[in-house]
Amino acid sequence: MSFIFDGLKKLEQEKGCIPSPDYLKDKFLKQIPPSSELLQGDFLKNLSLKNLSLEKVTFTLIELVMVIVILGILAVSAIPRFADLSGDAEDRTVQGITSALNAAAAIKYAESAIAGNAAYPAGGAALLLAANITGVTLTSSGGGTITGNVNGQPHTWTFDSNTGEVTDDI
Repeated sequence: MSFIFDGLKKLEQEKGCIPSPDYLKDKFLKQIPPSSELLQGDFLKNLSLKNLSLEKVTFTLIELVMVIVILGILAVSAIPRFADLSGDAEDRTVQGITSALNAAAAIKYAESAIAGNAAYPAGGAALLLAANITGVTLTSSGGGTITGNVNGQPHTWTFDSNTGEVTDDI
């Protein structure tokens, strides 16, 4: 059995790695006489890297510290990219409400055109009823001004009943 370990040491020095169990079986078991007790029983089944390794392979403390430092650098560079996403989400919500109000104005115009009286809604209140936006409380103070809070921040939308266009304050 010592010739297997001697051969394994030689291969580690030459190749710089531990060879696979299949390679070891092909290389070294050919040297064992067929009548040998090594070939009897479960020896071949138990032949594996775990059983043949000469020393345990571990990471050094310096390698672990370097991995932690690299992960720290990645974390420091990635956190600012995701830290201020709430502002972007608020802007996209306001733009989504603007799009919904514009779509409602177009639908109301189409409905009135089918009825024979093509016109946009008269003001913000009629537009809000048509839009049916949920999740955000919007109010119309008369005319074409619509106000509401998105993520606790006040926003204003302006509706032009002549052109049917809604603009936001972003």
